[in-house]
Amino acid sequence: MKDVKIDKLVRTKRKTVALQISDRAEVVIRAPRWVSVNYILSFVSKHADWIEKRKKEINKKQVRTKKFVDGEEFLFLGEKYVLFRTLQGPSLGRARSVVLEGGVLYLPESIDDPKSAFEKWYKKKAKEYITRRVKEFARENNFEYNNIRITSARTRWGSCSGKKNLSFSWRLILAPQKVVDYVIVHELAHLRHMNHSKLFWHQVEQLCPAYKEYKRWLRDKAENLSDI
Repeated sequence: MKDVKIDKLVRTKRKTVALQISDRAEVVIRAPRWVSVNYILSFVSKHADWIEKRKKEINKKQVRTKKFVDGEEFLFLGEKYVLFRTLQGPSLGRARSVVLEGGVLYLPESIDDPKSAFEKWYKKKAKEYITRRVKEFARENNFEYNNIRITSARTRWGSCSGKKNLSFSWRLILAPQKVVDYVIVHELAHLRHMNHSKLFWHQVEQLCPAYKEYKRWLRDKAENLSDI
């Protein structure tokens, strides 16, 4: 049997044993008064794998949840920046959105929906950076594309349509620059190879020699680019 810590045991007049994982990833057992401790321990042990999986899910979710308060850290192009809700600095007097200045993120206290404000700011920055880099790569390597679209996709970082339209998730702007550039190169390569053949990956490698490292980064750390 696997040992599982029970954080809270509640005895009631109920007829069955119930298992619950709280929002704090605590194991809560509700059991009849007449049920023995050994039975409860055996019951919990049988569900050990599920308990472990559920606790990991909750802990990951808690890590991803951001609080828009002074001192909270936010990613931007792979770097962490500290947030301050109180406006300071020469260019912040009339700010109505997120401002990145002097290595610090500022957000007006008057904004009632900071999450939406951050998403809007990230989308704007993603549009600026990705558009600029797509143009640079395309010009240097003779790629022809039509439109660039910024999406809110959570796991599909980029795509290239048969009509040569490129799409990128704004969440990419949280990743390091080289990772963002890899995704851009990946989609540009699809303009010539609409598959993942050897020719396609050869094209990617020509433009981004260390692409395997950045591909692995996305696979292993994608959760860092999820909800802000």
